[in-house]
Amino acid sequence: MIALTGSIALLVGREDVYYFSGAMTVFLLGMGLINPLGTAITLQPFGHQAGAASAMLGFLQMGCAAIAIGVATSLQIGLYSAFCIVLAANLALSLLAFWGAGRRQSKH
Repeated sequence: MIALTGSIALLVGREDVYYFSGAMTVFLLGMGLINPLGTAITLQPFGHQAGAASAMLGFLQMGCAAIAIGVATSLQIGLYSAFCIVLAANLALSLLAFWGAGRRQSKH
């Protein structure tokens, strides 16, 4: 939620270096909290294959980043706006995915 808040602030805010720095700090705070926890949660079931699982996770992260860059550069708007849209959209999709996974876990 913190990272999503930072990305939405980037999307709706002005294109100013100080505003960008503040909103990006909020975004990075949220990502700094969830990224290590998300990695640990993801890799926990595969402790006996930690190396291969970590490599697969890194591959997926880099692959998704490449797709996001491709989408951002193909949009027919300014780069700053495209960056903000892709960032906010990806975080919103992540939030929906984690929310859905959490609901399935609570039912079992």
